[in-house]
Amino acid sequence: LDERGIPHERFSAPLADPSTAVDMMKSYIRAHPNLKIIAASEFATAFAGMAMKELGMEPGELLLAGFDLTPDHNQMIKEGYVKFTIDQQPYLQG
Repeated sequence: LDERGIPHERFSAPLADPSTAVDMMKSYIRAHPNLKIIAASEFATAFAGMAMKELGMEPGELLLAGFDLTPDHNQMIKEGYVKFTIDQQPYLQG
């Protein structure tokens, strides 16, 4: 991203505490009105979708993509908040 001049930031939320993670993501989204894309991993993908929903954002208002697949990810995909996720299937990786 740096080589292409694409502005980006890293953001970390406590994945073990979903309520706090969603609140932190809501604060981050509010503080960055020009935000266009969120790329997340693990539970953060679903938490970002939940944050968007709680903020009253429309599905697709931000491009949200991630890694891993849980029932929460599936729900956020069905509702349109998560565009896609890559299921790594860690149990099959060994």
